[in-house]
Amino acid sequence: MRILLITPNVPWPTHTGGNQRTNLLHRALSEHGEVDTVVMIRYGVLPKEQREATAERFGGKLFFDNCLPEHRTPWRLAGRYAARLAHAVGGWGLDYAPDPVVAARVARLIKERDYDLIVGRYLWPLARSGAVGLRPTLIDVDDFESDVLEAELTARQRPSLKQWWHGRRYRQVLRRERAVLAECSSVWVAKQADLARLSRDDVSVLPNIPFVKPGAEAPEPCAPRPASRAIMMVGTLEHTVNVRAIDAFIDRVWPKVLAEVPDATFQIVGSGMSDDMRQRWGALPGVVPVGYAEDLREAYAGCAFTVVPINEGGGTKIKVLESLLLGRTCVVSPHSLRGYEDALMDGESLRVGEGDQGFAANCIELLRDPGLRARLADNGRGVVGEGFTYPRFASTVADAVAGLMGAGDQANHHKG
Repeated sequence: MRILLITPNVPWPTHTGGNQRTNLLHRALSEHGEVDTVVMIRYGVLPKEQREATAERFGGKLFFDNCLPEHRTPWRLAGRYAARLAHAVGGWGLDYAPDPVVAARVARLIKERDYDLIVGRYLWPLARSGAVGLRPTLIDVDDFESDVLEAELTARQRPSLKQWWHGRRYRQVLRRERAVLAECSSVWVAKQADLARLSRDDVSVLPNIPFVKPGAEAPEPCAPRPASRAIMMVGTLEHTVNVRAIDAFIDRVWPKVLAEVPDATFQIVGSGMSDDMRQRWGALPGVVPVGYAEDLREAYAGCAFTVVPINEGGGTKIKVLESLLLGRTCVVSPHSLRGYEDALMDGESLRVGEGDQGFAANCIELLRDPGLRARLADNGRGVVGEGFTYPRFASTVADAVAGLMGAGDQANHHKG
C-alpha cells in the first residue's frame, strides 16, 4: 500500500505537540505501507535541516512555504495589506480553496506514485493541496479552527466593526470546514466531545498521547521532590497562546501564590524564548525563565508540579499528559482539560483551577502538601499509562485504514 501524508507539521524535530503527532501518525501509517509526505507551511519558510530530515527519514516529496492566499498573486501585490484585501474581497473561504500551483504538483505526484490512500493533518492544508477526493481520504482534524474563532467571538462582548469582521470569519470558516469534511472518506478527531458535532459513522477518536521514541519504553516517573517549591510550565514560546497564558498567570495568579509561599519559584521552560521574554519575566520576583531545556526530564524532576493555565486555542493540551507520565501532577484551567474530562478527574489525578483565586488556591495547597501532589501524580500516571499509549493510537489508525481500504476493495469488486 502507498500512502500520502499531507501535513503542516514536520515529523522532526519532535519538540512541539504538532510535530509529535505527525511523527506518531507517520509511524502508525508506516505499519501498513510506504508513506510519503507533503509538507505545507502556513506562514514562513521551513528550515533547510528540517526539510532534509523529512526527505531522508519520512519520505518527504514536496515542500511548500507560505501557503495562504495572501502569499499568491494577485493578493500579494497589495504588500502589507495583502491578507486584509484577500479576505475582504474573497472571504475567509480562500484559506480552504485549492492553491493552483500546489494542487497541480500534488495531483501530478498522486498520479505518478499511484497512492492508495491520502491522509491529511488538519483541514486547511488538505483543502489547499487540492487532493481531497483524488483517492480515499482520511482527515486527522486534531482541532477545528472554528472552535478557536468561536471562543474568541464569545469573549468579545460589545458589538463593533471588529466583532462583525470576526463573526464573518467564523461563519465562513465553519462553512468551509463542513464542506471539506463532507468530501473526506473518514475522519479522526482528538476529543470525545468532537464526535457529537459530526453526524456520521466513519469518525473515531485518535487521542493525543505523550511522545515516546520508536522502540522505547515509557519513561519511569521522576521521584517525588517533597522539598521542592518550584512550579513549572512547559510550552513552545513561539506560540502566542502559551505566552499570553504565562503573562496572565504571572500578573493575576503568581502574586497570590507568592504571598502565601514566599520561597516558591515559577520556572518557564520551552523553546523559542526571546531576549525580551527572558528579561521581562526574569525581572519579576520568583520567576525563573529557563527557556529551552536540553534534558526535559531533569526539568520535571526538579519541580513540585506543573501548571497549564491556558484559556484559549483548540485541540488538547499534550503537556498535561506529559507531566503526569513523568510523575508530576498539574493545576490546569478548565479549558486546558478539554478532551481529558472523562479520564482525568479533578482531585484524583490533578487539580482544576476555576478563576484566578481558585487557580492560586490549588497551587498553594499543592506546595504545602507534598503527599497530596504525590498521590495525584501517581493516579494520573496510571490513567495515562493505561489509556493514552502508542499501541492504542496505532490500533485506532489500523482500524480506520482497514475499514477504508476494505470499503474501497468492495467498491472496486462491485465495479468489476
